Amino acid sequence: MLMLQWTWILIIGICIGLFAGVIASKSNLYIVISTLIGIIGALLGEALLKFLDPNFAGQLVVSGTVGSIILVLIVSLIKKTCNIRREH
Repeated sequence: MLMLQWTWILIIGICIGLFAGVIASKSNLYIVISTLIGIIGALLGEALLKFLDPNFAGQLVVSGTVGSIILVLIVSLIKKTCNIRREH
């Protein structure tokens, strides 16, 4: 990947991860974790869209955003499910 692509992936992942972390929890640890999850999601989104549609691979903003949002939502749902099971 080019340096510019890495920069966009990091920016998108950090922004979405921070946004999700601040909304979901006031814990600083969770904000850091969700930021890392956002970055990983942006990487996965770009890789999957590049694999599925090579013509769409250059659209880092879209693919990174979609990947980050999906991964943050999945992790949030898993976290909520684990918390519900612990309460019962």
